[in-house]
Order: sequence, then C-alpha cells, then structure tokens
Amino acid sequence: MLDRVERWDTGGIVCGTARHLDPANPLRHAGRLPAVAGIEFCLQAAAVHGGMLAGAAQRPGYVASLRAVALHVDRLDDPALAWLIVEATREAQEVAGMSYALTLRSGTRVLLSGRALIKLPA
Repeated sequence: MLDRVERWDTGGIVCGTARHLDPANPLRHAGRLPAVAGIEFCLQAAAVHGGMLAGAAQRPGYVASLRAVALHVDRLDDPALAWLIVEATREAQEVAGMSYALTLRSGTRVLLSGRALIKLPA
C-alpha cells in the first residue's frame, strides 16, 4: 500500500503513496475505498518502521487495539487526494509490542488519525 519511505528515525516514519487511487486496490469495496482503509496504510508504515529499527523484517504481530480513531473524510479514492502522507509515530515500545500514533494526510489536510497498540507474540 506504500509507494515510498519519505523519512524515518527512531521516533517514527513518514511514507507516501498514491495506491489509494488504484482501481485494483484490494481494500476497495463496491468500487470505493472507504476512509477506514487508511488505517491499513498507517499500520503498514508502522510495520516498515519496526523492521527498519530492527534492521530486518519485523517479526509477525497483530493489532491489539485501535483507539481514538477519527475519520475526517468518507472515502480515500477521491482524485483530489492525489498523494497521501502516511505517518506512524512511535509512542512506546517494549519486548511484547509497541504503540503508535497514526496520521493520514493529503497535503496539510488530516484525513484520519488514531492510535494503535501492536502486540508481538513471543
């Protein structure tokens, strides 16, 4: 779902994508890409960040919880949203998992925001 990593450091990652406009995007439903699909874009950025921190592929994990998710648009497949900025900012990390603040933007316009707790099984 991500086209490129724009920048990253130990605190987080910023990626970019135009995959939301792809008619073959597997997250589309009934020909539309709902805004809630943006959570997957953000979670993929968090996974890339975890892998970059580890210096290898991130071990498999799962989303334990999503909190404070706010959708500011109905759908993401609007051509006016030409390039999306996908941000995952690490808030905490432990052996068992990590938490990230998630933001999806088009330019300066916030389309989605929230928090995710990622669990990494032993």
